[in-house]
Amino acid sequence: MHCPMIIPSLLILAIALVAVYIHTHVTEELVQVGATIIALLCLVLNLILAPLAIKFIIVGAILLTAKRTSLALFNSLLQ
Repeated sequence: MHCPMIIPSLLILAIALVAVYIHTHVTEELVQVGATIIALLCLVLNLILAPLAIKFIIVGAILLTAKRTSLALFNSLLQ
């Protein structure tokens, strides 16, 4: 099965990885902010292009992590 969205997704991922690398290896604040904005835009674009099943997996992982974190916080408050 050939997925036509794999090439744009990989290209966006490569751009995001370069932006993250630039953000971590540059001392100029303006360049860091620009690289962060580019990386976040790439994240949003990849989420838009992702298949529906992957979107469900991401939302499920976020919900499970949030539930687990809130339970751990609640348990620590009880002790």
